[in-house]
Amino acid sequence: MQTQGWQAMMKKCNGSYRSRMCSKVSALGKPFSVSMIAWIRYRYQILKARLIRPEELTVQQVAERFRISLHVVYYWIDRGLIQARRLNAGAPYWITLNETDEQKLRDWVRNSSRIQNGKASPNAIGGSAL
Repeated sequence: MQTQGWQAMMKKCNGSYRSRMCSKVSALGKPFSVSMIAWIRYRYQILKARLIRPEELTVQQVAERFRISLHVVYYWIDRGLIQARRLNAGAPYWITLNETDEQKLRDWVRNSSRIQNGKASPNAIGGSAL
């Protein structure tokens, strides 16, 4: 069996090492698994890719910054009040705030009758406590 170089394999896989259309096998003929990739990363000290940008915040960080619940942050994202991105439907949101948006949200929290003492009330999003 002839081995291929890394560049040739990447070219054949259209540059995506996770492509399902490109099923590569190890030197022993076994298909790569998550545990095999994890071991290779550990063995050769390959760090995981950092997908969040330095200027972005997580939902948890925004909630802590404004002293509100996570539900309020998700409400803001759903209503388009803050810019957020995520890689796919199950991935976490990464939020970008500029100074004007941040001040607008601080005013919102300060003037809200549903967000009290840094915490959202149970009816803050139009629902009730479970």
